[in-house]
Amino acid sequence: GLGLARTQSGRLLGHLVLDVGVSGGYERNPLVVTDRAQNAPGPWSDARNPLGQYNPFHRRVASLLTDRLSTEATVSLGLFDWVQLYAALPVTLWQQRGEGISQATTPFGPVNEFNLGDLRFGGKVRLLRGEDFFLLPDVAVVAQLMVPVGLGFHLVTVDGFVPRFNPGTAGWAQGYTSEGFPSLITELAISRELFGVFAGVNAGVRLRRPYELLQLTISHEAVVRAGLGFKGRSLARHLAFMRFLPVEAGVEAQASNALIHPYVSVPFVTPGAGNAVSVRTPPLRDFIQPSLEVSAFVGLDVLGIHPYVGGGLGVLSTWGTPDWRIMGGLRVVPTELLDAVRSGKAKDR
Repeated sequence: GLGLARTQSGRLLGHLVLDVGVSGGYERNPLVVTDRAQNAPGPWSDARNPLGQYNPFHRRVASLLTDRLSTEATVSLGLFDWVQLYAALPVTLWQQRGEGISQATTPFGPVNEFNLGDLRFGGKVRLLRGEDFFLLPDVAVVAQLMVPVGLGFHLVTVDGFVPRFNPGTAGWAQGYTSEGFPSLITELAISRELFGVFAGVNAGVRLRRPYELLQLTISHEAVVRAGLGFKGRSLARHLAFMRFLPVEAGVEAQASNALIHPYVSVPFVTPGAGNAVSVRTPPLRDFIQPSLEVSAFVGLDVLGIHPYVGGGLGVLSTWGTPDWRIMGGLRVVPTELLDAVRSGKAKDR
């Protein structure tokens, strides 16, 4: 593909070029609950240290999910060499409750093993094409809108006898597969590929309706991804023998942290809100939620068919970042496959 397994390229698909794919994998402990009042052993564990409350290595109380097996179908279409449209539907195939869930302060019901995730619609708009300028990178802006469509989705809830406009997902027992409300991701994708070596950085924000769970404020966050990879097919333009070694491989890292902002509770919109708008600022420690994951993958690029496998390790495993994961997928670019077939027929003639 144009980018790596998780790092997007600043380049776009050509006009009317279609890219379809399916990916999936297994995650271990993707959703954990930590005790914000206690520190794990380490340099910040001394109770006399005033910075101890900001220790990112808090003691883990429970894992809401220990195992999750999921997949995702995607489709992309390039238009006029300036725009690329995108859609994806994630599906949780199987998951199970985590260990220590009985220690959580809030009772939890059974979890759905199967559910749909948030449907994503997005687009990428080119800002700069590197090949038009000497050694400058490809730059594009990416935006994705996430819409809940899974089991339990509703537009109105009834509080007593009072109906409230409250689009979202009916409770965490639905399986932790949805934000429960539309959210938006905006990123800047910067990359460059020279002689088969790809380097890219994605940086942006995820805007969501904030909610609280077990002393944790889940809110807007800043996200940064970076990747360095190799693409044998690209190098084949300069070294002919590389067409027999169409290998792709890369290493990537993703980091995120919550953004500090007031927590606003709005009647009829915010879950559990009262009858009046309230504004408060959660403690600073609630926003010290760094996560860091490193991953690697290897794959092939043969006649527009791109299979790959890989894995990731949670260096800082917090909410949404698993202890480790195994991933894989298959992408197909039909136009490249058709071009290869036509080229083969022409040679036969």
